[in-house]
Amino acid sequence: MSVKTGTLQGVVGQEQPLSRHQLQIFRFDAKALVAGVILGVVMTIINAGILERIDTAMTGGTWFPLAGGTHSTLSVISGLFFRLPAGWITGETNALFAVITGSTPVSWAFLINNAIYPVIVVLVSRVLSMRKWYHFAILLVPAILIGYAPMIPATYSVFHLTWGLAFKFQLLTDVAAFAIATVLAYVIAQAIARSRVAD
Repeated sequence: MSVKTGTLQGVVGQEQPLSRHQLQIFRFDAKALVAGVILGVVMTIINAGILERIDTAMTGGTWFPLAGGTHSTLSVISGLFFRLPAGWITGETNALFAVITGSTPVSWAFLINNAIYPVIVVLVSRVLSMRKWYHFAILLVPAILIGYAPMIPATYSVFHLTWGLAFKFQLLTDVAAFAIATVLAYVIAQAIARSRVAD
């Protein structure tokens, strides 16, 4: 599906969008699908292979100060430039590996998180140019709060916590993910846009 830049400008305001695919919800070309797989492998190596295990060692798997940031960063990049189903491929690759290897006791909930998160990224990025750093902050608020919400009942049930503690632990993950991804996703996205590698 091709989209004219003028149409995109009318949707995202006066600024030209960061990605020429931002008005699209789905992108089925080979580049997008392959990119979804590659980003999924990268996320799996970084998160399920390393950071989720470090987080679990530090917090027992009740919250994820490191993995949340890289997960959010790569999920935003995948959804912003490659849309759906690439965003799903990226997230579910990581989630499936986490479940298979048991990187954390709540890894099964990642399957739900990673199905919801890219949808929010795709929908919110249709109405923002994503040219400014605060556009990433605006996008990340609903993506993190809604996308990570399934972790609250997962943490509650797996660790037999109170609802208050489950919510507190998830809020800690949310804050860490927001702080890390607002910076990293913005910097990486600008570099990708300049290189035009995602076009």
